[in-house]
Amino acid sequence: MRNTAPKAARTAIMLVVSLAIMLGAANAASAAPSGSNHSSSAFIAGALGRAAAHADLTTAAPSTTTSGSAALTGHVDIPLLASKGVKLSDNGQAVMIGLPGAGSSGAGQKIADGAVVYSSSIPSANAVIPGASGAQFLITIKDRQASTSYAYRIQLPSGVFVHIQPDGSALVLAKDGSFGLKIGKPWAHDATGRSVPTHYIVDGTSLVQVINHRQRGVVYPVVADPSFHWWWGGVDIYFTRAETAWVVGVGLTAISALLPVRYIVAIGLGQLQPEFQNAWRQNKCVVLHDSWVRPSYTGLYNC
Repeated sequence: MRNTAPKAARTAIMLVVSLAIMLGAANAASAAPSGSNHSSSAFIAGALGRAAAHADLTTAAPSTTTSGSAALTGHVDIPLLASKGVKLSDNGQAVMIGLPGAGSSGAGQKIADGAVVYSSSIPSANAVIPGASGAQFLITIKDRQASTSYAYRIQLPSGVFVHIQPDGSALVLAKDGSFGLKIGKPWAHDATGRSVPTHYIVDGTSLVQVINHRQRGVVYPVVADPSFHWWWGGVDIYFTRAETAWVVGVGLTAISALLPVRYIVAIGLGQLQPEFQNAWRQNKCVVLHDSWVRPSYTGLYNC
């Protein structure tokens, strides 16, 4: 997500650092306890403070705290217990997003007008910042013992369709066509500001951020982010060359795996399969459009 107010965001994150230190760990400033996998709230906030110098961090929206919520706005509910998941809501729609490693997280602590950090008993920890149209989910990686994969499970009664776009960003679409979420291209930075290779993959209804941090020269902690934002203007869904090859080679099984039934019914299998075959012959790929009213075939693009 693009940061439209970098100075304000950095000021907010400096407040995060100060308030986190006031909250808690007596001997923590910007380092985790020596010889321990534990990541304190102050350690996480210190990592975010450094990340603000070279990454796009959302300015936290004003929020309140309740008996079950560490931060509550009109569109985002960040729970005290990480295991409950973060609720995003807008226009009468709601979706739950599970946090990776939630079972190892401590209670959420709100700092700096809405940012919530979760201490952790493992060498990675969550933080969530509520924004005006969604939320930024941040993972702080303490050392190379931490996992390289972080799954955000997306839950919706009607089911969701998660798709990775060719530019590295992602889409989350309700299978009934009621809404969509856009997830910006992933980023990850180490403590010096160096970019760390990262990308998304899909595992069922989970968006997984893979962070290849176990590389020579990486200075910990590493901070990485997926940002989820509501999108009501309709979306274009771009398929890759590998997906095109899969459809050409496998047919209906591949199409059913790549698309919700709603798309197949609206556009028609009789059009979809030939268009993928045509794209393959022309060394191109298929683009579909979802207007939230009816999916449609858009055409081909150079992939």
